[in-house]
Amino acid sequence: MPIASVVGSKPKKKEKDIDITKETENLKNMKEILKRIESNKLLLSVQNDLFEKEAILNASYKFTNKCYINIEQNDSFTEIYFQSKDENNDLELIALNFNNELLDQQVRLNTGREFKGIREELVRKAFSTVTKKQ
Repeated sequence: MPIASVVGSKPKKKEKDIDITKETENLKNMKEILKRIESNKLLLSVQNDLFEKEAILNASYKFTNKCYINIEQNDSFTEIYFQSKDENNDLELIALNFNNELLDQQVRLNTGREFKGIREELVRKAFSTVTKKQ
């Protein structure tokens, strides 16, 4: 590498380099969406206009091995209660991971609807040769 390109240039930040201060602040902000009910119970409230019931149920199912989950829905919010099955589990971390899974499930539902016609057409064409041969 020529010396001229090295002098005065700042080192590039690698993808693995993490700004700890920023990550800590993000985690602090994320924890504010959770409410501690008891020492081993948390509440996460999500807006019904952002998340469908199916996404909430799908995400909940993935976490039933780590905690007990109770879901209560009203007109504008769904309240998801978490109670740890094991006192060694970090319930806040579980709830934050649940929130990420909830986003993932909602995106899956949205993309499934968006590309439903394409998927059905591909399946129809894929199996059309099979039905013609029989």
